[in-house]
Amino acid sequence: MNETQKGPLHLAQIMHQQGAAFHSTRFDDIYFSPEDGLAETRHVFIDGNDLPNRFAALGDGDFTIGELGFGTGLNFLATWQVFEENNQNQSGHLHFISVEGFPLSADDFNKAMGAIAKRWPVLGDKAKRLQNLYPPHAPGLHLLPVAKNITLHLWFAPVDMALGQVSGLIDAWFFDGFSPAKNPDMWTQDVFDAAACLSHKGTSLATFSAAGHVRDKLEAAGFTWEKTQGFGRKKHMLQAALLQSAQPLQNIQPWFAPPPPSPTGRKRIAIIGAGIAGACLARHLRERHDVTLFDPLGAGGGASGNPAGLLLPRMDADENADADFYRQSWLYALQFYRTLEQESGKTLLDDKGGLRLALDERQSRRLKIITSIAALPQSHMRKGQFKADLSHPALQFLQGGVIAPQLLTQTLLADHPVLEEAVQSISKNKQGWHLVTDKMAYDFDCVILANGPAARKFVFAPENMPDPLGLSSSIGQMEMLERGPKLPEGINAIMAGHYILQWQGQHYMGASYEPFTNDSDLEWQEQRAVKTLGAIAPLFPKEKLVLAKGKGRVSVRASATDYHPLAGAVPDWQMAIHAYSHINKGADHVLRQNVPDAQYYGGLYVLTGLSSRGFSSAPLLSAYIAALVNNTPPPMAVSQIKLVHPARQIIRILKRQID
Repeated sequence: MNETQKGPLHLAQIMHQQGAAFHSTRFDDIYFSPEDGLAETRHVFIDGNDLPNRFAALGDGDFTIGELGFGTGLNFLATWQVFEENNQNQSGHLHFISVEGFPLSADDFNKAMGAIAKRWPVLGDKAKRLQNLYPPHAPGLHLLPVAKNITLHLWFAPVDMALGQVSGLIDAWFFDGFSPAKNPDMWTQDVFDAAACLSHKGTSLATFSAAGHVRDKLEAAGFTWEKTQGFGRKKHMLQAALLQSAQPLQNIQPWFAPPPPSPTGRKRIAIIGAGIAGACLARHLRERHDVTLFDPLGAGGGASGNPAGLLLPRMDADENADADFYRQSWLYALQFYRTLEQESGKTLLDDKGGLRLALDERQSRRLKIITSIAALPQSHMRKGQFKADLSHPALQFLQGGVIAPQLLTQTLLADHPVLEEAVQSISKNKQGWHLVTDKMAYDFDCVILANGPAARKFVFAPENMPDPLGLSSSIGQMEMLERGPKLPEGINAIMAGHYILQWQGQHYMGASYEPFTNDSDLEWQEQRAVKTLGAIAPLFPKEKLVLAKGKGRVSVRASATDYHPLAGAVPDWQMAIHAYSHINKGADHVLRQNVPDAQYYGGLYVLTGLSSRGFSSAPLLSAYIAALVNNTPPPMAVSQIKLVHPARQIIRILKRQID
């Protein structure tokens, strides 16, 4: 199975019929019954999986549904309503993972939501909420928190690719693609086998199709099935259940295998670091757990305390896991910060977008490749141009742009206190983790390291490998301008190696990038400011830019060797060295039965190495850490989990040692 979508998405081709019904011209089939689509959904999928009773018995647990064929979203809206009606005190959590290979365009989806709300007013408010969150047509996984305790994981991808990238276990399946005769790719044996691998003993499945080959494939995958009364003019449907747990998908190497499930229930969690990473973690965790933050500098004391910063995506001239991750994390960050703005009433984001310039022929070729890939739709990115004495090709981003880090961090933490104490040590005990600061000692169930380069002090590095994370520290100095340039209309940020941006009338530029050696590097240095000005000023040859001397800000950034973030459970390094010392560069497809799965320090997690992309990547990565803590479906593809895995540096070292 491919790890990533190649080429642009293909949108649905639909025809709006009478009432709320929609017809696919591509597959010559309907999305749901024209008589009563909501009643059909309730009969086939909701009652077919006994969801009202299962939701009522859920309590404060988690329930995960897998759906093949998102279509108009009617099944999701109906399930959302039933969950609210039956989960007592709304204490449970619903995770709805849905795959759509041919998503509706934004216009068609808006029409669908309007038609659904008109036909079934009980779904009106939910349809409006889903319409507001409907993602752009970028391939991959989109994380949509539609309600406090309901999360939609919406995949825009072919079904085989998506199922190969999903992790976690499904409790109930909706098989709702177009009919097997018209959409055979969704009804192959590989699809049923993958569904079984993502299920546990007792996982249920419902589908409108009772075709003989569907029954045969269910049985071959390990499901037992029953033919039951269909809806409307359909005589029969199928209800099925998995007899016993199947082997997990062989979609991840043993050294990147996920940690075992953590204990359920409310936990005492320590977050070390109160910058953007720690603040996002607190936001994702504090509803379900008791969270304590530690940072001797207080909230936003490092780079997260800057008055302004960039919120533009890294774009790769390739279609791979790197490109998927940075695109997805940026899109999620936009949604995450906009939601925070709505809740707080504060202006945190200047959402005008920005420019990324090409300053030479090599960069120009790279931008052409990026635009040809069409990794983002025209609503988010297009070809641009920046004209000074010379004309520079550019990528123009139409959303995102500039963010206010200091205000953002404070808003994320709200009234959550930050203990201004320096953590000196952590140790594992029978109860969990014992944490000692310069003032007192504490006990926690989990510890999350979100303290930049200092995280390396607490990961229990082996003596023969003192920095298994591969972290380095660099100095970033941003500058305030006393006199700034006039930026192009509708643009508040420009990237050209360095950057210049405008926030609430004030211009800033940055940032220096040099190794951090000692604390004296943290002092503002004029030579750094002059160097940055020398890189920016040629873009505005007719204007005189003037530094506000001494008003810049200096902070330390953490970067991994490959410049990707580090996020996940902290591995048992000694076990990794012992178990994987024989691997070589050809070992990427080693099967699990040949090599033991990775082991971890239970309850210890790390989120660091965000480098200069922290504001784009921290929201999604903190949601991923929260999923590990909560034992819920990860909000990232398997290929992305491998990309940010904390063990990747030590695996790289072990491979080189063999060579």
